[in-house]
Amino acid sequence: MDPTEEYLMSDKERREQKKDAQREASRRARQSKARKHWLLWGGLVIVLFVIVFGVARLANNSSAPSDGGVPLTTTDSVEGEWTKGNPEAPIVLIEYSDFQCPACRNYYPAVKDVAAAYPDDVKVVYRHYPLRSIHENAQIAGQAAEAAGMQGKFWEMHDLLFENQSEWSTGVGQKATFARYAEELGLDVERFKDDLTSNAAQGAVNRGYVSAIQAGVNSTPTFFLNGQQIQVAPDVAAFAELIDPLVTENPVEG
Repeated sequence: MDPTEEYLMSDKERREQKKDAQREASRRARQSKARKHWLLWGGLVIVLFVIVFGVARLANNSSAPSDGGVPLTTTDSVEGEWTKGNPEAPIVLIEYSDFQCPACRNYYPAVKDVAAAYPDDVKVVYRHYPLRSIHENAQIAGQAAEAAGMQGKFWEMHDLLFENQSEWSTGVGQKATFARYAEELGLDVERFKDDLTSNAAQGAVNRGYVSAIQAGVNSTPTFFLNGQQIQVAPDVAAFAELIDPLVTENPVEG
């Protein structure tokens, strides 16, 4: 073979080797891209699964009352709830309320008057719905009412909290203020302090909060009259316009 031809053949082989190397590099790049593609999609699938699972678990947790009791509805109370009036009354007024809410404070006298005006016909039910994002002391105030309730004085603390809302709704030292209210009510103050931050008190407030979310409540106070959400002015006469027809339709047997 001619030395020139041998030189040319070697040069041709080198070009082929270079092309082979380029093809191999391209093949590896495609494989790497494919692996990244599948890893990306696999990761997205896992993330979506975690999100769906988390939402489902949250929904399941939210559907059950925090204390493991019977789920709350907007048609009637369940055992253990705070009520006024005839336990067997045919008319049920449920209030979702926030002790730090100024509007709830405005409605407080009217609701109290309703309970006094219809002791046999109407059962008034109080449920907690602390608007935590705007009322930073609403949760602990609800727990104060629950702690008083553990000593039989829920409604008395309920009234004090609303009547003195301007005193404790701002600033600091709410726990000391609530302890003072407990002393005024003749409660065991040390027990009250322990109960104030107990799981039982927190759970009771949270139970009302969860049921409010489930019922579509988005403001306070919100009222349900025999299961129907109502809009009513903060006056006993306005409540009476809605209640009186129900009293006629559902007379209490003597």
